[in-house]
Amino acid sequence: MATSYSIGGIQQVGVGVDDLATGWQWYRDRLGFDLPIFRDRGFATLMNNYTNGKSEEREAMLAINMVGGGGVEIWQYINRLPRKFSYPIAIGSPGIYGIRLKCSSLSSAHHFARQQLLNCSEIFKLPNEQPSFALYDHLNNLYMVTAQQDLLQRRSHPIGGVCGAIIGCTNIERALPIYSGLLGYDRVVYDYRAPLQYQPQLEKLYLENRASRPTAAPHEQYTIRQLRLERSSRPRSPLRPLYGDSHIELWELCNGAPKPLHIFAQRQWGDIGFIHLCFEVGGIDDFRHQAAKVGISFTVDSGTTFEMGGSSGRFAYIEDPDGTLIELVETHRIRLSKRFAIGINLQRSNRRSLPRPLFWLLSLTRKRGERKQ
Repeated sequence: MATSYSIGGIQQVGVGVDDLATGWQWYRDRLGFDLPIFRDRGFATLMNNYTNGKSEEREAMLAINMVGGGGVEIWQYINRLPRKFSYPIAIGSPGIYGIRLKCSSLSSAHHFARQQLLNCSEIFKLPNEQPSFALYDHLNNLYMVTAQQDLLQRRSHPIGGVCGAIIGCTNIERALPIYSGLLGYDRVVYDYRAPLQYQPQLEKLYLENRASRPTAAPHEQYTIRQLRLERSSRPRSPLRPLYGDSHIELWELCNGAPKPLHIFAQRQWGDIGFIHLCFEVGGIDDFRHQAAKVGISFTVDSGTTFEMGGSSGRFAYIEDPDGTLIELVETHRIRLSKRFAIGINLQRSNRRSLPRPLFWLLSLTRKRGERKQ
């Protein structure tokens, strides 16, 4: 699809937590998200559609990993108790089921995860023969780690930032106009189908953890479809050296399987779990016009520049056909150094990639935790 906008990559995944300080310490020490971009407390006035019509007070923090990849936006309610999932989450449940993280050496990352006593799997192969392993965070959110070469730094942490997402769908074909069309993930890497009983890595990795993450048991007649999408063209973005390449993997339970509940059924945005997937976009108005042509409209739009902790931009939300939230952020300014009041106006960059040395300034604000080597 020829477009007048550009999708730069996955900027971050939103993660609802019950305690922001504890959450950031976990992501900082175990997964290397040790560079805070902003930390902000206030009322989420624009998100009333997703918070039962009430403007909720929250504290949010965006942290990135200098290995490269998207960041995590850690999000905590202040005036209400966030709810955990208390119902079965089946493989293929609609919503953000898992997040993929990059690394330079899978064996080193796996060794580090074992040293840290993380709840992680053995190394296994994805349908395209790419080695990977899975781990759960302190709130039982699922992450998979894979090796990639498009790294910003190679000696920052054994595990890097976000490079992909696993999204459950009730009907993959209905979701393709968004993920393959509007977001530009137009190249099929694999379209894999198999009975659940013949996928021991799925059963072992995602079903053995049911004691702490209630999981619907598979049935031998059901089939899981896994469609992995990447981009056929390199995205344009001033933050391209940080984001690198990314992919989307859509999962659907097939062959007569009962349709599972959405991962956020009976709960609301901001509760515990993956709450949204965010893409960096250049030309957000052009994106809106193109989306309208295929029947997609913004459900939230900040409209003008939105300030957060020294950085600024415009943000909007759309939904996929199953109600999974996709955030779009047009970054206007990013703060490179609070101490020296250095920032960059990205609206003047003409979408050209920033020089790599500029990202060194970002690394000066890292908050390294205590972790075993």
